[in-house]
Amino acid sequence: MNLFNRIIQLEACFKKLRVNLGLPIVSMSSRGKHPPHLKGRDIGLWYAKQKKLDGANIVNIIEPSAFNIDQKTTERIVEVLKDVERLGGAPLDGKSAAPKSLNVKRRLDGDMDSVVIDPIADEECLIGCAPDNSTELQRNETLDKKLQLEMIEKVQAPSYASMNSKRKNLPTFAKKQEILKLVDENQVVVVSGETGCGKTTQLPQYLLEHAVLRGRGSTTRVVVTQPRRISAISVAERVAAERGQRLGEDVGYQIRLEAVAPRRSQGSILFCTTGIVLQWFHSDPLLKSVSHVVVDEVHEREMLGDFLLAMLKRILPQRPDLRVILMSATLNSVKFSQFFGE
Repeated sequence: MNLFNRIIQLEACFKKLRVNLGLPIVSMSSRGKHPPHLKGRDIGLWYAKQKKLDGANIVNIIEPSAFNIDQKTTERIVEVLKDVERLGGAPLDGKSAAPKSLNVKRRLDGDMDSVVIDPIADEECLIGCAPDNSTELQRNETLDKKLQLEMIEKVQAPSYASMNSKRKNLPTFAKKQEILKLVDENQVVVVSGETGCGKTTQLPQYLLEHAVLRGRGSTTRVVVTQPRRISAISVAERVAAERGQRLGEDVGYQIRLEAVAPRRSQGSILFCTTGIVLQWFHSDPLLKSVSHVVVDEVHEREMLGDFLLAMLKRILPQRPDLRVILMSATLNSVKFSQFFGE
């Protein structure tokens, strides 16, 4: 049973109880029009009195009252709440994820997003179609050749060439070969660049293209973490557009309760929030389904970000093939180099 159904069950439990949950009830009086029987001076006095009342505290608060719940109902509510918490925080899998055709409206407001589910849609489905994070990357020569040919054809396409000419104007392009060489030779690389230099949108593409053209596409999956959900979505959309594609081909994103997965994990780029990657450690402790982890805005030093760095440091000795790239506009590279023992 999915999160949506569990929330409905929880609501039904509370409706069945018919009790006061402790929320204050606030009522405000309205002045309105004077009574029709008043004449002349009395009308003025009535309005004066109402004006005085408007300035007074006329908010009535009903104090919460105590109530009793039987043990069976209490256990039922606790069970549903635990399921809501578990399903709401866990990454979606193939059984609980909704098809891409699910009619979903997303409203973004700053860093927060709210999701509205169309009531005529399949209520057994959740939002999006999350990628499979439990499959270890394995070499597939047939897929390597296929991805390589697709990349060569894409590079020759007029739409890609037009966008690529704009990408070359970004400051990051001048450091492309140097960065790729450093990533090949080191497990951890710190990249510092000014805002707008293109590191967030370009570096993941450089890593993927470099691997695919060298015949290593099947063992490449670039995951880019963002501290904010709206950033993960907007950057994914931008990168997909630069590649002349729609979301869900080579590029996808995953945030809490919503995902647009790439068509395959191998040879892909996934933008996600930091918490999503931390959830993966439950089913994939060594992140064997990932080849590159790009941690963006690492200088913000928020709790989940620091925890992710600690987890990555622990698994690096057991994953010599894993590459970690730390990126930020303002960064003390020495401090992070010391942390990873470089």
